[in-house]
Amino acid sequence: MKKIKIVLLMIVAVIFILPSCKKGENDPFLSLKTRKARITGEWTLKEGTSTGTSVNGSTTSTYTSTYTSSTCTSSSSGTSTTTPYTEKLTIDKDGTFKWEINDNGDMDTYEGAWYFGRKNKELDIKTKETVCLAITKDTYLSGGTTTIDTYTGTNAIAYPVVLQIDMLKNKEMTVKMDGTYNSTGGSTIYSGTDKGTKTYEQ
Repeated sequence: MKKIKIVLLMIVAVIFILPSCKKGENDPFLSLKTRKARITGEWTLKEGTSTGTSVNGSTTSTYTSTYTSSTCTSSSSGTSTTTPYTEKLTIDKDGTFKWEINDNGDMDTYEGAWYFGRKNKELDIKTKETVCLAITKDTYLSGGTTTIDTYTGTNAIAYPVVLQIDMLKNKEMTVKMDGTYNSTGGSTIYSGTDKGTKTYEQ
């Protein structure tokens, strides 16, 4: 009888503990791996879409981008262009990352440190719902010319790249973009929107 009670208590504990790993809106309800264990590894872009608008005074423009594992199709003002495009994001357990983006032959490689963002009520963000990438080195290769920028100290953490995770499974991750900006202080009004998702797989 005592063993049965212990087993029941363990089951109840698991039921309450595992959902606490659910941070993204579409995370699996139950997972035997922690969020850190699930996010570490090598991720490649599988697919994605993004749409946006940009207002500059009286001029409004819109764009749409559609991603596959090897291309990006961009449409703006009635013109559509498809170019080679790949992404590979490596997140290591030791707190470092490497993000390689090949955009139509131009290669951008970001390296640095990563960490989970904390809860923020104002931004409606849960703990570990965002991943912050503090860039310490940016290597850009274009047309046979390589440019290397390095950052240390507060310059590396002042403006991190922030990924908001909508779904994180063992081998699949979806990052969402959903933001706006608006500037009305001067004589010209600037505003815009950006919305979409990108799905990565290991």
